[in-house]
Amino acid sequence: MQCPHCSKEIDINREFCPGCGKRVNVAFSEIAASVQDDAAMRRRRLIEESLRWGTLVLVIAVTVIWALNDHLNRPLTFDGADIPALDVPPPKPGKAELLLKPEVGQVEFQAPAPGLPRVFAYRLPPVRDSVRDANGFPKECVDAVRKGLAYLSKNQLQDGSWSSEGRKEQPAANQDEWKWGKYRLGPTGMTALVVLAFLGEGETWLPNDAGKVSDNGKKIQKAVEFLIKSQDETNGRFGPLQGQFIYNHCMATLAVVEAAGMTGDPFLRESAQKGLDLIQRLMQAGPNGALGVEDKVNEPEDIMPMGWAVQALAAGQEANFSVKPEVLEKALGFFQKITDKTKGEVAFNTVDTTHFGSQSPTALLCRIRLGESAQSPDLKIVTKNTMQNQYQPKVDPQGKWGNGWREGQVGADDKGRAQAFQPYRLYYASSALFMVGGDDWKAFSGALFAAYPKLQNNDGGWYGNDTRSLQSGPIFSTALSILALQSCYRQQ
Repeated sequence: MQCPHCSKEIDINREFCPGCGKRVNVAFSEIAASVQDDAAMRRRRLIEESLRWGTLVLVIAVTVIWALNDHLNRPLTFDGADIPALDVPPPKPGKAELLLKPEVGQVEFQAPAPGLPRVFAYRLPPVRDSVRDANGFPKECVDAVRKGLAYLSKNQLQDGSWSSEGRKEQPAANQDEWKWGKYRLGPTGMTALVVLAFLGEGETWLPNDAGKVSDNGKKIQKAVEFLIKSQDETNGRFGPLQGQFIYNHCMATLAVVEAAGMTGDPFLRESAQKGLDLIQRLMQAGPNGALGVEDKVNEPEDIMPMGWAVQALAAGQEANFSVKPEVLEKALGFFQKITDKTKGEVAFNTVDTTHFGSQSPTALLCRIRLGESAQSPDLKIVTKNTMQNQYQPKVDPQGKWGNGWREGQVGADDKGRAQAFQPYRLYYASSALFMVGGDDWKAFSGALFAAYPKLQNNDGGWYGNDTRSLQSGPIFSTALSILALQSCYRQQ
């Protein structure tokens, strides 16, 4: 309340004013009015303070609600809306069997999606055995394949891979063409070839109709796991980006495509599609729809990696993966450009079409796999070139090479053997001529079935002494020899 003399604010219980010192006489009604004023002021301050805090809380609440609502309604950063739908043919009819779902390291193999077909079933008995009989496949070759697979099985490394153990020194038999490392495969490509050999025999890690799992099942599974772990998650590349990496990638893609097709495993299908996508992107990037050997700017295309790329894409089509027709069409044009129509000889690329190598079997197989008729006039000429002696497997009648052969031993014809037994060429010739069929296949397969058991070493391996085999080692020549024998039942 205020002093009546000097108007200074004083407490109610004060008798004298601290300002003027005079005695303060205040009526009771004045005291009551002062008390009411003070109480009203305190209430007003309390209300104002409450309103300030309430407004702040309300603002915070509104902000939180708005932010939450904005987050929930915001579209995904990438939802794939700008990617065109894949034109994939409908699954083939058939009931998918329930598969094992083991966990191995970081790779988990899964059961197939409902209704997903298992393809390449013609490699399994009884169809496989019927095809063998129809092609005159002798018991000696059945035993040779079995021994060859046993040789591969016992040489698997701890991580599930197989590696090149080729010669580093220059061999005497073919010193003119020796260039160390030019054809040597890395562990990714080598492992892929071995996996293809096992898959070609119908072996996987899954139980067959009788509930029995192959003795090699665990090793095949570990090898496929090695390939999956080697894949770059971003671009789908199998194996390291070094050297002639495209060989390794294309071989690995083919192996994983076949493994996915034979097992129906969706995890493998995802990995295989990534590998196929990379091949297609690289092929589309080139002017002629073909692949180069190395990862270099303006690297000229090369028929050799294209052979494996086309096989991977063809297998992908058979197993209902996404393969673009325009990629296949452009690739067919590449093979037609590098083929001499009068002689059936094939160049390595479109840059130099005057330098021909021993590539007619590769071109023949790829052109047929890309949809060209084996009976077309052009391919008949290529077939004729492929049937020449340089592609015919032979065993020297005088016993200078064959079972038990070792390079450099007394009486051995190393150079002659290197020319007559070239597993890489013979694999392509066998695969291509089976596609051609008729008298050409009958003549070639007769020579193949007669020679290969005699060319096999006692330990089950095939020891090639041509340039490629010497550089990549006996695992390479053994896997390719098995694949050559399997041609009549590992592909349609």
